[in-house]
Amino acid sequence: MIRSTIFAVASAVAFSVAAQDDPEAAARRALEPQSVTFSQATLPLDKALAELTAKTGNRVGDSRKQAANPNVALPKGPTTYWQALDAIGRASGVGFSPFGDGGVTLTDAPYRPVTTAYGGIFRVATRRVGVSRDEETQARHCQLAFDIAWEPRFQPFFVDLRQVKLTFAPDAFQKQLIDDVAGRGRVHVAGRSAIELDIQSTAPDRSCPKIASLEGTLWALGPNRMIPFTFNKLTAEKTAFKDPPRKTEDGVTVTLVWIKRQTGVLLVKVKIENPKGTVRFDSHESWLDNNRISITKEIGGKKRVLQPTGSQEERQWPRAEIVYEFTETETQSLPASLDGWTLQYETPGRIVELTAKVKLENLALP
Repeated sequence: MIRSTIFAVASAVAFSVAAQDDPEAAARRALEPQSVTFSQATLPLDKALAELTAKTGNRVGDSRKQAANPNVALPKGPTTYWQALDAIGRASGVGFSPFGDGGVTLTDAPYRPVTTAYGGIFRVATRRVGVSRDEETQARHCQLAFDIAWEPRFQPFFVDLRQVKLTFAPDAFQKQLIDDVAGRGRVHVAGRSAIELDIQSTAPDRSCPKIASLEGTLWALGPNRMIPFTFNKLTAEKTAFKDPPRKTEDGVTVTLVWIKRQTGVLLVKVKIENPKGTVRFDSHESWLDNNRISITKEIGGKKRVLQPTGSQEERQWPRAEIVYEFTETETQSLPASLDGWTLQYETPGRIVELTAKVKLENLALP
């Protein structure tokens, strides 16, 4: 009995240590929603949003033309980014959109409460509910559309809503329809902060008043974070660097293969090696959409930035090689020397799959 107990404890400890050492598990933990407790029960809107950003790592932009700054009654206990933002909207009347140019942003449109569910770092808000009838077959269909948003710090490549189960309220004849709906498949969302997804199911008799519940699983594929790499002491050579600078962080290795100068253009070749892990990308799918590169230098107290004008890539997961072009233009002149310039590169960290259960209730049927 004692030996069995010792074995069980040892196994549990070994499992715990293995879980702690698992880099993919650590990456998923990094994407769990961060808790926020506001410093005061009431704060001006700008200070409330500043605390929300500081404590969750997620900013909120402001695209309003008339930016009022009312005092806002805030949640008393711990909450998370999306719940806090909805609470601020309800209390202040100020609306927000997850579809802003820079991500989540305040808008001039007033806050309008809709049926909403939260799961992990995701927010699912009801956009449309409709019922239609096919005149030829007399079949009835229910169409639903949802705004699915994720915390701005997360930059996914693909998102899907899977394993959807709709439970309709009983109709006038006490019949109750339950329908299982397959997901539509992974949707490419790189560069976006939210997406509208729609599903269609069989519709009940017209006497049915509502969808009692909709349950589903949100799935996403993306990195735990974007990793910045910095390369100094840049030089342009005719061939590849003999000892190319290479940097590794969180299992991701970036190599500056070469920098070449041609007439009116500067070419930079970068090699990226990702940890393979358990994720996969098909040959037509890319994990490079959110990569960013720039060449910068402080000149006279001002920061001068060279931006790429094009790129060519060769990729086969988990490796890629990209040649970036920095072309001379009317607004961008190339320096005669790269002395004192710095190359800044940002690429995804460890890429993992995320899942989150969501449930919406009491969706009225038209």
